[in-house]
Amino acid sequence: MVYIAIILFFTLQTGANIEQTNYSGLDEIKMLIINGERAEAAELLEQRIEQGDPAEEELQLLVDLYHQSFSFSKIIDLYQNYEQKLNQNPAVLFAYGQAVNQMGFENRAVQILEQFRALNSNDPRGLILLGRIYYNNDNWEAAEPVYDQLVGLAPENLYFRTQLAKVNGNLMETEYSREILREVLQEDPLYLSAILELAISHIASTEVHKARELIEPALKEYPDQALLWNLSARTAYNLQNFSMAIEHWEKVIELGKADNNTYRGSALSYYQLGNAEKALENFNRSLALNPEDLISLYYKAMVYRQIEDWEKAEATLNQLFEIQITDYFMDTLIQRAVVAEELDKIEEAMKDYRLVKLMDPTHQNADFYLAALYDRHFDDPEKIIEYYQNFLDIENPDPSLIEYARGRISVLTERLHFARGRE
Repeated sequence: MVYIAIILFFTLQTGANIEQTNYSGLDEIKMLIINGERAEAAELLEQRIEQGDPAEEELQLLVDLYHQSFSFSKIIDLYQNYEQKLNQNPAVLFAYGQAVNQMGFENRAVQILEQFRALNSNDPRGLILLGRIYYNNDNWEAAEPVYDQLVGLAPENLYFRTQLAKVNGNLMETEYSREILREVLQEDPLYLSAILELAISHIASTEVHKARELIEPALKEYPDQALLWNLSARTAYNLQNFSMAIEHWEKVIELGKADNNTYRGSALSYYQLGNAEKALENFNRSLALNPEDLISLYYKAMVYRQIEDWEKAEATLNQLFEIQITDYFMDTLIQRAVVAEELDKIEEAMKDYRLVKLMDPTHQNADFYLAALYDRHFDDPEKIIEYYQNFLDIENPDPSLIEYARGRISVLTERLHFARGRE
């Protein structure tokens, strides 16, 4: 009975049958462990093992003691010295994998934990660690079967089920992910992780009202959860309730959880409300945390354009242009050209519009912008007509500008006929 009690006590024991040794003194070492004298027990085990040919039970006892004292390097050394005796022991493999991971060798830890998993161990701790490593590295395909196995071991565990839902969501298995989350919330309507994940899923699908149905009651239960306030602000913004969005982003700031996205969201809300001063203040806060935030830079320039501070608009757009731009490349050129024209830098404006045309020959409005700019600043009807006609000849010209372009071509053509008639 005493031996059974000892086995139940050990944190690494998984139920595997371990060979018992007949060495005298091992029972005394176990009693030291029970009495909390783990350092003395470890020292005696080390002495016994040094005598040669230790039994697996002795090695596992020592691994267990090292594990409890966070002596990860000692676990690694012991395993490597006696790998042939320990490489089929799931409990030891878990401790070894965790030790290797703690020492910063994540890839090797995954190999060890997969070896642990291949032994069909029902110890969830190794699977939890393996799943966490895969999850943190966005390796969703590898994480999915691990969390599925954990759910099979403990279907009542809401954390395992929510993690399985998150992984499937990232694998674009949206409906299956939501099904799992809804089942979790049926069992516990206030399970925060499931609420957040399901709300995020609905926001990503622009199902904003469904997200708010989850968020609003949750805020009453978890008023100090910054992520909930952030999601609430995002849904309010999407519903064009900009005042509420600002109020809820301010709550995130009060809770000390603000990042550049928080300040950017607040700034965009002030921009939508026409409050240039507060918009600029918050865009600057966002850029202080992330100087290369393209959205903040772009809309900061738009605020300057809105208040007709053309020099600052130009400087901000140039700053944006210096970054390796992807999504904002074309529109940045167009906005910079608009600002250059306002500053009477017509050649620079022409250069940017031509660059848009060069980068994207099928751009819907590039030829129109060139034509309109030429029309406003140069007395060259033939060139202006050419640009307007180029605009009309592209595959999908902007419908809202077609009539204007045709009208200008008609007027300029009449001017040319009249001028030639007088000659």
